Amino acid sequence: MPNARSVRYTARRGSTPGIFEPATRAEADLLRGAFAAEVALDLKRDDFSPDLIIGHPAWGEMVFLREVFPTARQIQIGEMYYRTSGLDLGFDPEFENLPPEQPWRGHAKNAVTILSMAEADRIVSPTKFQAGTSRPM
Repeated sequence: MPNARSVRYTARRGSTPGIFEPATRAEADLLRGAFAAEVALDLKRDDFSPDLIIGHPAWGEMVFLREVFPTARQIQIGEMYYRTSGLDLGFDPEFENLPPEQPWRGHAKNAVTILSMAEADRIVSPTKFQAGTSRPM
């Protein structure tokens, strides 16, 4: 697009060593969200004020953008709601003997995505299958 500018955030750290295992993904997502929000704040200081933000919530980058740009409408991509069985976990008999806490980690992967989606004005899913992952199986 003419006159379009691309900016990127830099992740300055990763998850805390030894953190409670199910919290690892949430911490990483919140860190990415904070780094993305810092770049958004720089844009705001340069008088950038979007009318619309379109993004994918699953890695955390969208989670704090409502705080930076409270009047911008948001469309988020509803790609996947993780399930502890039947989707990305619990479908292969080879992995039936996982530790009992393994499903907790899978379930916890939704934490920041759901927090982010709570701020969306619209959530769109690329396919009916993906939209259907938010319903009980």
